[in-house]
Amino acid sequence: MSQKNKHITELMSLANEVKPLIEALASEMAVITTRMAELEALGLIYASEYWRKDSDGQPKYFYLLYPLKQGEPRRRDYIGCDPARIEAARQGA
Repeated sequence: MSQKNKHITELMSLANEVKPLIEALASEMAVITTRMAELEALGLIYASEYWRKDSDGQPKYFYLLYPLKQGEPRRRDYIGCDPARIEAARQGA
């Protein structure tokens, strides 16, 4: 078998291995998309936690920072230091 035919055979073998991987990734993506839609219906918020430090450098005041949107100032929601409010914010309530 010539070197060229060997390479072609190798490439065909690799191509046959790729198709099941792509199908598995497409299936996984569908599951993730469905789960994200469920979370958004339940009230998922796209915010990250930020702790403002006190004078001693310890975390004290809790904020939710939302992603930037073009042309708008960044949204920051003050939650405070009440443990119940912090937990409610973390749960998305």
